[in-house]
Amino acid sequence: MLEERVLGNLLVRQGVVSSGALEPLLVQQREKGAPLSELLVQAKLASEVDLARALAAECRVAFIERID
Repeated sequence: MLEERVLGNLLVRQGVVSSGALEPLLVQQREKGAPLSELLVQAKLASEVDLARALAAECRVAFIERID
C-alpha cells in the first residue's frame, strides 16, 4: 500500500527505523494486511511513542508524551 510506504519513508527519514529493517516489514504488511505501525511495534523496532514522536516531528508540532 502506498500509505504504508509513505509512513515507512517518514520513519526512515526521522531515524526511527532503517530502510533495511523496513523492507521486510512492508512485504509482511502486504501479505498480512496489518498496519505497518503495528508490525513495527510487534517486531520491537519502534514503540508507539517513537512513532508518535516521529509523526509530530515530521509535522513540526510539539510532542507531549503524556498529558495529565
